[in-house]
This record gives sequence, structure tokens and C-alpha cells, in this order.
Amino acid sequence: MERNLLIVTSEENFYGSLNGLPPNISQRIFRVIYEKQPSGEGLASIRELVKAHNIQGIISRGSWAAFLESRLDIPVFPFHADAYDLLSNIDRVMQNGYHCIGLLGCLGNQKDKYTYGSIDTINFGDNVCHMAHIKTAEESEFIFERMRSLYHIEAAVGDIEYKDLIEGHGLPYFPYQFSADFLARTIENAEYMIQIYEQQKRHLTYVETLTNIISECSLITDTSGKILFSNLMAQEEFHLKKHDITNVHDLFQISDLFREQSNRVVSFGKKMFILNVLPVTLNGEQNYSILLNSTKQIESTEISIRRQLHENHLTARHHFEDIIYADPLTAQTVHLSRRYAVSDGTVLITGESGTGKEIYANSIHNESLRKDGPFVAINCATLTETLIESELFGYEKGAFTGALSSGRKGLFELAHNGTLFLDEIGELPVGLQAKLLRVLQEHEVRHIGGSKNIPIDVRIIAATNKDLLQMVQEGSFREDLYYRLSLLEISLSPLRERPDDIIPLFKHFLLALIKKSGRKLHWTDDRVFLPLLSHSWPGNIRELQNIAERTVLLSDSLQLTADFLAPLLPKRGRKTAAGTSAANQQFTIPDTKDLDELESRYIAYLLKKFGGDREEVCRYLGISRPTLWRKISYLAQSESDSP
Repeated sequence: MERNLLIVTSEENFYGSLNGLPPNISQRIFRVIYEKQPSGEGLASIRELVKAHNIQGIISRGSWAAFLESRLDIPVFPFHADAYDLLSNIDRVMQNGYHCIGLLGCLGNQKDKYTYGSIDTINFGDNVCHMAHIKTAEESEFIFERMRSLYHIEAAVGDIEYKDLIEGHGLPYFPYQFSADFLARTIENAEYMIQIYEQQKRHLTYVETLTNIISECSLITDTSGKILFSNLMAQEEFHLKKHDITNVHDLFQISDLFREQSNRVVSFGKKMFILNVLPVTLNGEQNYSILLNSTKQIESTEISIRRQLHENHLTARHHFEDIIYADPLTAQTVHLSRRYAVSDGTVLITGESGTGKEIYANSIHNESLRKDGPFVAINCATLTETLIESELFGYEKGAFTGALSSGRKGLFELAHNGTLFLDEIGELPVGLQAKLLRVLQEHEVRHIGGSKNIPIDVRIIAATNKDLLQMVQEGSFREDLYYRLSLLEISLSPLRERPDDIIPLFKHFLLALIKKSGRKLHWTDDRVFLPLLSHSWPGNIRELQNIAERTVLLSDSLQLTADFLAPLLPKRGRKTAAGTSAANQQFTIPDTKDLDELESRYIAYLLKKFGGDREEVCRYLGISRPTLWRKISYLAQSESDSP
């Protein structure tokens, strides 16, 4: 049996409890230390014994228990009297002929409920006992004087700390007498608690190991801000010691540090940190867990993640829950799209520019069986035919001038086990349409300059703002590819056909912009948005979002009104410099056999008609901005070549 306990006492026989202690219990006690008063010298000798002999717990009472509890790393077990022992001590004094007695117990810093200076009274027939639990020497003087002057006690029983006080006032003093059985039970309970304490220490070691391997600074504090725990990263960053008693408010100089707010920026010296505070309950007490991330480290991690994921567009950001709607027409479209999501067939999304085709493509992927796979997107209108081919199919090293020396994987390979989103599919050159059809049929690709086929498993979602059936009739889009892509077709209605969506969408954009900008814009009710319903919204959701941004930017008042909102809506039929309506100007067909020149001249006319607004021209013609740019470039080149 291990002798791992010390008894530290101000009374030589520990109030008589050492007498009659059973041998099997007394063998667990390494030593009994007698010191009349707590002192630094006594503490030093106790620490040496603890270190040299693997002492795991101390049993004490009164001032010694209070003194040691906060100064040692091992548990201190206060020796409490039970009801039987207290009654026995009261009876012993009364048997000596005293009928009005005082009972004084040293509470130390035990966490028992108590009120300063309170005295309880118990009657035993003609006898009476006045009891008090005391924490400080000042309180003991106050209580004892009240017992003498108000209650006229004849004798007192209590801890050894009050012997001089009682006898100094000429009253008989009776020290506590406790039974050996009670001490035996205390020792057994201490042994049991030591086992639990050792288990907790092992768990704490595991926790410390885990917190020390993370890159964040971790602190635990009490409600006053006193640091109870810090991991190695925090100790290094804030120059702390493991058992430092620094207050966290001294580090950051923030009065409302524990206010519930995530991702707060705080500074320490010249370094900036992102701070998060989480209330936690430990051992029944309210504490706070504080995590701090270096802003430089966050920026470095964010750059790394973006480089690895967003650089190749391998993530789908939107879900069906992100689609804001109230119109039944949109509800039907969302319901249909959700049903298509669980399928693995190709999807063709059609709709005017700005109706949200990319959001639907993202959402379908994120609700499909491929949601854990990559989501790869490419806009077919932004690249030349050669670049689109190399992007889609990849190439071997040296396949063409400017190719990477190591070669490059194509987007079909990057999308393996995921989804490939082909936006603006109507702009795909006819030469590549045949290659795309072959990939859809054979489920394999071949690098440019390569000689072997690479098997792939990719779901295709395509989108367009053009009428592909009309393009099929005109011969600019392959009929077999169209039917391969349109296995599951979703048609997104323009905003003007689903007016119930306009106000909910506008409010959504408005609230997001208000939160981002920090403005305090508000409105009384939704009637303020009625002017929005009178506009045709040719730019659809994208145009609606632009108006929301314009509203937040230009509003000088905190109160949003319909009178302020109405003038922000676009005006149709702009005026020319001469003051005549641009819409009344006529297009004169030039005498030329060059169809490209004819087309370019018509675009030049439209640019004048719409006051140079290229977005308006794109919407009018139903073409993308890159397509318009190519046609304008042709016009500029033709004019520079003319004499």
C-alpha cells in the first residue's frame, strides 16, 4: 500500500483523531506535520516532501487547508466535522457545567455558502449553542465580541486558531475532538479522489498535447479575465509562462473582450490576430475559451486554398437554399431542378442573360450524388477555339507553341467523378461540337498531341441564352449534340415573367449590401418597392442587383422611400447630343457584299442608338460581351485599313 498522504495540522494530535486510527489506514499516511501557524518556511518543507516522496494529497483543516490549497499542485482535502462530531463537542462542554456556549469553526477559503459575521443559534432544552463559521482574523474578533456582548457565552469550543482569542478574554476554551473513524473515512475518500485526480491529469495531458499541436493561440480564462490555461503557441506569442497569472485584459486592452462577437481583430504589439471567444462551463464554473489566429497565417492559408481550389474552379459555391423566390413559376423551376439533381443525366439550362443559370448549375451539383466531387466551370464565349480545345481536353508537352513543357490536364480530367459546367454553350465553335459529342458518347478524352484515350466519368451541365433549336435549323449548332445535351432541360423565366420574385430578391440584395457597407438604411413597409414592378428588367436579376447597389450607394437618408427609388430605375430611349431621340434614327444599309462589314456597321448603328451602352446592345442582340467585343474589333480594324 502506497504511503502517499501528508497530514498538516496546527493541533498536534489533529484534534484527537489520530488516536485509535486503524493500522491499515494509518499506513497510508507518510507523515504528520505539525506547524502552529502557516508560514513560508513550512510551505517550503512541505514542497520538498511532496517532490521527494511522490506525495499525492494533503489532509488539513482550517487556516492550513486554506493556505496550502492555492500554493500546491496536488489536491488538498479539508477535514470537515460531521454532525455527530459537532454534537459530541457541544455535549462535552455542556457536561462541564456550561449552559451557554460558543462554537467557532475556521472555514478558510472553502466554497461553502456563508454570510460574513452570521451567528446561528441552537437550543438544547435549557442550554443554548451559538455557532459561526469564520474566514478571516478580523471576522473572528467581530464574531467573538458579539457572542460575548449579545449572547453572553460562558465558554467556547473551536479550532486551535481561536485558542488565544478565547482565553485572552478569560473564557474557557475547549478544542475540537474528532473521532478516528471520521479521519479514516476522510483518508479513504482522499485515496479515491487522488485516483480521479490522476485520471484527470492524464486527460489534461492529452488535451494539452492536442492544443499544443494546433496553430492557433489557445487561452482559457475565468470571468475576471485571469488566464487559467495557455497552450505553447499562446505562451510563445504573448510571452507567457505555463502557470502565469496574467490577466487577458492586460494583453489586449479591450474592456468588452467577452462580448459575443466572432472574428474580432485585436492587436498585440505590431501583430494582428483574429479573436473568437466561446463561453464554457468547467467544474460548474463559468469560464471562457479564447482562440486567436494570426492574420498573416490566415491570409497565407486562404491564398493556398484559393490557389488549390478556386484557381481551377473546382468548387460549387451555391445551393438551392441560396435561390430567393416567391413566384410559383420559380417554385416549379426549383422543384424540377431538385428532381433533376438526383439523376446523372446531362442538363441544359436555357434563359436570358442574368437569370441565374450558373446558380442553378451549382445547386444541381451540390444536391447530386457527385456533390463530393469537383465542380469545374468554363465559359465557352471567353476563349478562342484553340484555347477552348486545350482547356477542355488538355495537351501533351510540346503539342503546340507556348504549351507548358510538362503538358496539362484538361477540364474533363479535372472534373472526373464530378460535374463540368459549360456556360454559353451556344458560342462553342462547330469544330469542337463534334469532339464534345464524342466525349459524351465514349466517356473518354485524348490530349492534344496525345496518342492514348483517357477514361472519364463526368456529368455535363450546359447553359445558354440562345435558341439552340433555331441554331440547329440555321446549321450553326449540331442537332445530335443538342439532343444529347437536352436530355434534362430547365428553362429559366425572365424576371418580368415572375414579378413576385422582384421585391424578395431586391430586399435580399439590399440587406446584404447594407450589412457589407455598414449603412443604416431602413424602410417602413414593402410598399416602398412598388416602383420596381413597373420596370421590365431586361437585364434580369443582374440588373436588379445593380439597382440595389446603386440604392445603397446613393442614399443620403436613413429612410428609404418610393420617391427616392423610382428615379434610380433605367430610362429607356436616351437622348442624343443633338437633342433628338436616338431610337428615331434609321439604319441605312451600305452597298457591300461583305457580310461581316454589314454586321459591324449595324452594331455601330446600335451603339449610337443606345448611347454607347454595350450592355444594352448585348441584350438587344442576345449576344455575349466577348462576342460583341470581337465584332467591334473587326469594325475598328476595317476602318483603320480604309484609305
